[in-house]
Amino acid sequence: MSIAPVSLGTISDIVSTTINVPPIDYTSRDYTALVHDLLTLIPSYLPEWTDRSPGDFGIVLIELFAYMGDVLNYYSDRIANEAFIATAQQRQSVLNLANLLDYTPHNNVAATAQLQFTIAQPSGPVKVPAFTTQVGTVGLGTNAIIFQTTQDLWIFGDGITHTKTWTSNGNSGQQYVLGNDNVDYPTYVFNGGGGNQTVVVNGTPWPIAAGNTFVGQTPSAQVYTVINGNTVLFGDGVTAGAKPAAGQTVQITYQPAPPATYQGLVPAMHGASTLGEAIGISDGTPSQRFTLFNTPVVDGTVKINIDEGDGHPMAWRYYQRIVDAFANDPAFTMSVNANGVVSVIFGDNTNGQVPPVGAFITADYVVGGGSIGNVAANTLTQIAGGSANILSVTNPSAASGGADVESTDHIRIHAPLSITAINRAVTLDDFAALILNVPSIAKASATSTAYNAVNIYIHPAGDFFGYGNDATTTVAALTTAVNLLAPSITNTAYTGYLDDKKMVTTSVVILAAQYNNGTTTTTGYVPCNVNVTVQVLPQYQQAAVQAAVTAAIKNLFLFSVVDFGYRISLSSVYHAVMNVEGVDYVNVTALYRNEVTSRVGDISCANYEIPQAYLINVTANGGVNF
Repeated sequence: MSIAPVSLGTISDIVSTTINVPPIDYTSRDYTALVHDLLTLIPSYLPEWTDRSPGDFGIVLIELFAYMGDVLNYYSDRIANEAFIATAQQRQSVLNLANLLDYTPHNNVAATAQLQFTIAQPSGPVKVPAFTTQVGTVGLGTNAIIFQTTQDLWIFGDGITHTKTWTSNGNSGQQYVLGNDNVDYPTYVFNGGGGNQTVVVNGTPWPIAAGNTFVGQTPSAQVYTVINGNTVLFGDGVTAGAKPAAGQTVQITYQPAPPATYQGLVPAMHGASTLGEAIGISDGTPSQRFTLFNTPVVDGTVKINIDEGDGHPMAWRYYQRIVDAFANDPAFTMSVNANGVVSVIFGDNTNGQVPPVGAFITADYVVGGGSIGNVAANTLTQIAGGSANILSVTNPSAASGGADVESTDHIRIHAPLSITAINRAVTLDDFAALILNVPSIAKASATSTAYNAVNIYIHPAGDFFGYGNDATTTVAALTTAVNLLAPSITNTAYTGYLDDKKMVTTSVVILAAQYNNGTTTTTGYVPCNVNVTVQVLPQYQQAAVQAAVTAAIKNLFLFSVVDFGYRISLSSVYHAVMNVEGVDYVNVTALYRNEVTSRVGDISCANYEIPQAYLINVTANGGVNF
């Protein structure tokens, strides 16, 4: 017989078809199972091979083959798992699948705070410029948390007063524009009342109309209103409000702020701006992609400018989906890879324009953000640069709203939910699912008070605000944070996230997490108490096991674990404690909400409540004490 390699068609010439071959076990996929199956085959083909010692060369070959099979099966399983969002482990796979589901995971979100600047006395006016004024925690070093102002702030110090005099022409609806005095600082800022301007007509002071409106005023009422934020308007003398007669002197004294104004508040965000970063030059091809150089990029801060050669860069518009842009729209979209690197993607002249050949592309964006920016009150006290007249800066209240890049687990859970809502809020589940697309919101629950009224309970990203449901920390801080987020969700101007997604006539109210203590419902968390007694094994240190058990129980109440309407079961406490190394047995003596009598039973929360660990007592017996 030839010793040349045989084909499948001639293998029966070597292996008899009468051999009783065991059936293939397709579940044998790891090393041990493969070795076992291969050894089981030996008697069927080579009954004379009886040596099973590790030193036998045939056994070595079998083990090498099984090793190779184990590795190949591992990778084939992983490849299969990566095709489904529920089982995918690599972040890039989850991001790709989320994109197929039309879900956009959020990047870092910047915390926001109000900064209070104080200037010297006497001085003024002092400008605190936006974006270039940076304030941080102690040190302003590499580990400092840096915030930058997002609006210009003028602090006017000792006071600035301007007076202008006109002669009335006697017409109805006379208007007199204030400000525009050819100086860098604002000379007039309307405060909604009569505090920033004094109007005198022919020697007689005229007050501002009640509510800054002529409605309800008689034709002889000597009053005025302020329109457009900087213009004094008189009545018509016929329907409402008098008018200065022809030839009368109209003298207006105005100022941007009351005298002795030495402090001012300005909004700020966590992060530092990167301005005018050159990211590339267009080659005119469709779907061009350019990468931003710095990470992490704060969500919603990227602005793209394109200079077509005339020295006047034009801002292009961001589209979450480039397919929503028309062919002539100056549009771009973005993608983020598993390492947090942001790519800017342009159109193809079907969906969005292609940047002209040679166009110079620059980007402005903010680097930073994350939950680390949710700093406590009065911690942002160090200023980099600025006017020498600035004496101090601080944040009177805690910063809030900062959130880390969306986790893989969060994407895995919420990407499929976005499909169920399809960007429209109809059911209560739709409201809750959609609101979780706002990066600054970590938890949400919706209830209905009427067929067209929805209450949405939310919790900002980050962590719990305080402990024990105390009024000074938990309630105040949580209420403030939710009130700051509410206008971005729904508002009277219909510019909130939900306003174009809810049905017409549906009213939405945004509320913080509530605590129903049996008699009253207030803002806060449900304080939960747990008492356990554990027996420690003889060879383990009692104190170490006691601390580990306490930590295991607290882990059941972590902010990342609990949610609205969450249930803490008695069995979960037993399971967590028994998994602690060194525990012999455990007895849970109390598991209850703080407002009820001590008992042992599951803790249940309403769909507007979030549980929080309050009193955790662990008694340890046995073990070693030293």
